[in-house]
Amino acid sequence: MITSGVTAAFDAAERAMWAGRARAYEASFGRLCAHPVPRLLDAARVAAGTKVLDVGTGTGTAARAARERDARVRAVDADPDMVARARLHGIAAEVAVLPELPFPDGEFDAVVGNFVLNHVGRPRAALTELRRVLRPGGRIALTLWGTRRGAGQDLLGRACAAGGAVPPAYLPRLDPAEDFPRTPDGLAALLAEAGFDAPRAAELEWDHRAGAEEWWG
Repeated sequence: MITSGVTAAFDAAERAMWAGRARAYEASFGRLCAHPVPRLLDAARVAAGTKVLDVGTGTGTAARAARERDARVRAVDADPDMVARARLHGIAAEVAVLPELPFPDGEFDAVVGNFVLNHVGRPRAALTELRRVLRPGGRIALTLWGTRRGAGQDLLGRACAAGGAVPPAYLPRLDPAEDFPRTPDGLAALLAEAGFDAPRAAELEWDHRAGAEEWWG
């Protein structure tokens, strides 16, 4: 496996950014990211008895929702603190870093990933690995932040800029060779490139209400 220096730096920065922040994430961004979970599980056809992998589980929001549907759930995340938090909620979670998963070929009926593809330095390799652990005919469903920013994202960006918390120039960026258009068509094309049949993608919208304490957190 060949990994560029740019990709390695991006992945290292992502790991450092989230390390030890599971509790804060769960009380803030975790709530924001929970909104599309029901549609995510519907897209993967997660139901009673479905053997499902929640990749990039964070504190286990999607995994818990799948369990409420009586699915058989496993979960992974790159951050040990996130995994520990998911386990507190009764999720069978373990540490694993894309694009390498500790599961045999064709292990799962469905794979879901809620806002995880944004956080990996090799999205194509990650999708190839997710396809490997899916059984023939299995389904994958993913969410990611798109190009069009919502009102909340704009507000947060303006607040950070006003406070002088701008991204430093040295912060690693995704290697342009690994990037893809963050649009429905761009995501569908990426899935097709990874070998998924007839992928479909759509833009979702939802209302999220948060108080000052949550934004500050």
